[in-house]
Amino acid sequence: MATTGPGAEPAAVREGHAILRGLVQRIVEAGRLRVTVDRAMQMMHSGCKGVTLTLIGTPEEERDLGLSQATREAILSVIADPSSPAVNETNNELPARRAIAMKAVLGSARGLTPAELSLLSEWLDRLAIVQGDPDK
Repeated sequence: MATTGPGAEPAAVREGHAILRGLVQRIVEAGRLRVTVDRAMQMMHSGCKGVTLTLIGTPEEERDLGLSQATREAILSVIADPSSPAVNETNNELPARRAIAMKAVLGSARGLTPAELSLLSEWLDRLAIVQGDPDK
């Protein structure tokens, strides 16, 4: 029997989390993420857990097999912009999305000191939170 709680995470869950992070990373790199990577990950992971527990707890003949897809699409509609940022240049969220995308690849930046990277990271976080994530 699997245990749940802080720190209790089976290997399969960690593997799924890594796959999900890769998918969210692709949204980031396209400049289409509306919230921070961590927020997107939490939302997607929570939705997946909720759907799984709901389906497990529902008698087989009453299960809505479209629930997973509907939940995924609902979350994606909140965390990702379906349009191309290049087409939507007047969007007020664009600076936040660009900041989120830049933060996601900041680890591969060259030519900056650790202090400069830290400061840039802080500024990007601030841009992402102030403009892109109204819950922050």
